Amino acid sequence: VYGGSGVDIIIGGGGDDFLFGEDGNDIIFSDSQVFGEGGNDFVSGGNGEDVVFAGIGNDTVNGDSGNDVLNGEDGNDVLFGDDGLDVINGGNGDDEISGGYGDDRLFGDAGNDTLNGGEGNDVLFGMDGNDQLLGSQGDDDLFGDAGDDQLSGEDGADIINGGDGNDQAFGGSGDDRFFAGGGNDQIFGEEGNDTADGEAGDDTLNGGKGNDTLFGSLGNDSLIGGEGQDVLVSGVGSDAISGGCGDDVLVGVDPFVPEFGFGGTPNNPLAPFEKDTLTGGQGRDTFALGDNGTVLGIERGEPELYYFGGGNEDFALITDFNIGQDTIQLASDIFFNDLEFGISDGNSLPQGVTISFEGDLIAVIEAHSLSGMNNSANFMNA
Repeated sequence: VYGGSGVDIIIGGGGDDFLFGEDGNDIIFSDSQVFGEGGNDFVSGGNGEDVVFAGIGNDTVNGDSGNDVLNGEDGNDVLFGDDGLDVINGGNGDDEISGGYGDDRLFGDAGNDTLNGGEGNDVLFGMDGNDQLLGSQGDDDLFGDAGDDQLSGEDGADIINGGDGNDQAFGGSGDDRFFAGGGNDQIFGEEGNDTADGEAGDDTLNGGKGNDTLFGSLGNDSLIGGEGQDVLVSGVGSDAISGGCGDDVLVGVDPFVPEFGFGGTPNNPLAPFEKDTLTGGQGRDTFALGDNGTVLGIERGEPELYYFGGGNEDFALITDFNIGQDTIQLASDIFFNDLEFGISDGNSLPQGVTISFEGDLIAVIEAHSLSGMNNSANFMNA
């Protein structure tokens, strides 16, 4: 059926129909294949597995029941999958896409799009533009791709990947996994035991409630554990780490990077002047200055003393060490008697107790006396 020019109302009924609205603002009801072409069209798929190409114009498409394939094409379209396992592509323009019930795949394509997965385990791709992705109910996968995107997993154990751009990501409830991607991103784990990797850029990671694991990776990052027993690993760059409430483990460097004390390899430093700020907050916290060759259950080789190799130019600044409550962790082959203690007057270094190994500064402890820190009870081996 061809509608031609003008405002048409086309009803396909039962059977395998091909309906073409052509020019004009058309209203089309079908259980099969629809081509809206020109105009601002309204398409209702009805029962069955529909294939819709809305064409040029600002179209409204409802897939209704069945496993539908909806293509908005050009224009600012409103696409709703409704029941079924739907595949929806917004095409060019600023589109509003909702999957409805079922495990759907939504593609924003070009433009600043809004995607809502609805119920089910959905996969959402924002693609080009500054997009908003909402997983809603279910265990969803959200990919922002290019642009400054806002991603929210809401219910379920979601995987959220910001991609390029300066993104904001919210986990909601459930144990979520975040990959910030490129850009200066903000991640909020909210409820659940979340894992977040800031990847490239100067990122802010906030675990929220739950026992979270946060990795700053590349860039000058800010990591906030929030409530729960968190593990915070900053990575390459001068980072600020705050454990918040709970018994936390704070690691100012990335223990998975070989020879990290001065960064990378000799004469090729990754972060030659890294100064990390570690704040434990409430609880019995562990400030890690070394490991035993195993980190977070992963074998990585020989034990390592962090910040060793950069002289006085890279070190951990511990702001709130509580004697009798907190602990400083050393590498498994470095012992308390191997350390050298001193006092900084606050000129070239922050004021506090300095801790060095073989003349190389590895940490400064603020607001403590030399006699208070020079005690083996404050230290442990990994």
